[in-house]
Amino acid sequence: MQGRSSWKEAAAEVKARLDIVDIIGEYVVLKRQGRNYVGLCPFHQEKTPSFTVSPERAVFYCFGCGAGGDVYSFLMRQEQLSFGEALERLAARAGVSLAAPAVAQAGAAHRELYAANEAAQALYHRLLQHPRLGREARAYLEARGLAPVEWERFGLGWAPERDVVAPLLKQKGFSEELLVQAGLVIRREDGKCRDRFRRRVMFPIYDRRGRVVGFGGRALGEEQRPKYLNTPETPLFQKGKLLYGLNWAQAEARRRGEIVLVEGYMDVLSAHCHGLTHVVGTLGTALTPHQAELVRSCAVRVVTSFDADTAGQSATWRGLDVLRDAGLRVWVAPLPQGYDPDRLVREQGAEALARLWREQAVPLLMYKLKQAREGHRLDYPEERAAVARELLPDIARLESPLERQEYMRYLAQELGLGEEALWAELKKLPKQDKKRRSRDNKTVGLLPARPQRRRAEEELLALMLEDRRYCAQIVGALGWDFFREERARKLATALRQWLEEHDEGSPDVVALIEQLGGDEEVAALAYELAVRDRAVFASVEDNIRNIRRSQLREEAHTLQQRLRSATGEESRRLLQRLVEVQRGLQQLVVPARERGEPNEGRSIE
Repeated sequence: MQGRSSWKEAAAEVKARLDIVDIIGEYVVLKRQGRNYVGLCPFHQEKTPSFTVSPERAVFYCFGCGAGGDVYSFLMRQEQLSFGEALERLAARAGVSLAAPAVAQAGAAHRELYAANEAAQALYHRLLQHPRLGREARAYLEARGLAPVEWERFGLGWAPERDVVAPLLKQKGFSEELLVQAGLVIRREDGKCRDRFRRRVMFPIYDRRGRVVGFGGRALGEEQRPKYLNTPETPLFQKGKLLYGLNWAQAEARRRGEIVLVEGYMDVLSAHCHGLTHVVGTLGTALTPHQAELVRSCAVRVVTSFDADTAGQSATWRGLDVLRDAGLRVWVAPLPQGYDPDRLVREQGAEALARLWREQAVPLLMYKLKQAREGHRLDYPEERAAVARELLPDIARLESPLERQEYMRYLAQELGLGEEALWAELKKLPKQDKKRRSRDNKTVGLLPARPQRRRAEEELLALMLEDRRYCAQIVGALGWDFFREERARKLATALRQWLEEHDEGSPDVVALIEQLGGDEEVAALAYELAVRDRAVFASVEDNIRNIRRSQLREEAHTLQQRLRSATGEESRRLLQRLVEVQRGLQQLVVPARERGEPNEGRSIE
């Protein structure tokens, strides 16, 4: 392939070979709804699905935030990739060869960082297996119940006391600047470089695609601080955007519709070694909205399993609220005092841990009530009221009116308070939570009420974008200039130009948007129309009739205004035209069945 046209052809071929539902389904839990698939939008927080994927048009659109595009734009936005990087990844998946120089150079900087991390992981792993240098680390891992086969499976390694990464990777051609940028080495004040990780068991941290983006190093010396040392923030490694083990857990999490959150590397590895493969780790940070979106791309229910000390920390509460606000069903399964998941598995077996998650987990709000009760003396009215005020904001955020009612009843019973008084307190809360709930309670594809004329225009334009044969039928009846809204006019103009340049085939929505220079407002309309539910459309004939009726009414109003000041011949001519318009209106309001015309479904004449 040579030049720009060749890689554009390759991009089209890649897109034709791949199913957009399969690609997006790796990030979003999608369910079939008519011709489309729907799910929770990965680009904004919502509780009711408004994200729609059209397999026929190979595009997506979110009715909540307006995000839309094709498989490339989804991957670019979701993974923060350039177009070249997205094309390269999807081409490899589709089995399409890319030879364009521009594509080959895309993402070169990131590829070098990935390569440096992969080389470091391979080096650390070899050092773990070294008879002398890796002896201490092997003894630690074996004591923690990890066999050699698991060292290989998870890519574990060992960073010895002396520098190895800096000199050996430089010999392989990696520059010092690149190794510093990757967080593998530190530049000292004298300008020389030294390894960041020393005398540490190394846990590679992978992104969801299984690429090494950083490391966690566990110190073995009692005097070493900190106990765990992570790669610093780099272009690839940002703790708030990663979950440890997601690359291994995502398939099982999607199958179950559930994911379990734990804290430490060993907690994740022990669970996976014992068949509990839907478990991921938080990398020791407070949960972020980005991590919540990662969880939500795999599951609708999340079980958190932190030790007793962590579960009461305010940062943990905020993180759990982040999960809940992302639309996830959050349950809490606190561990016995002094235990973490790793210890529980090793001492009592995998079934004990699975049973804890299955039988002892409780909804987040129930757990908050339990914790709040333990922190107050409930024999005093003031303390019971304080607990209620602490929990009412959480109840106000509940999406389901039935859930709110049940929790209010439960709270009143548990605290010995009047339910009516609790409802009165709830009504005093800031209205923002109620507004957010109302905003989130949108139904997929259920659009705001539109005037009949606008709705008719949009439905006809959607059909014209779907199949060129509709264009002939609709333009034959109304021409090209019947669109009122500026976005629709621009999109129709681009469509007209496309049809003039292409003798066959249906319009490509993405190509039309490129033709318009990437106008974001027009693009949003195009993607929205592409995923609209055709099942609720009026027939083509009815929509044409509605627009003609609207046009004639507007003309009649204009004629009546002009008649007020007209005289002589002009008055006679205007009056004659007004009679013709009113006759046309009368014909349009006659029921279709009386004229023997179809009144349901679409047709292509």
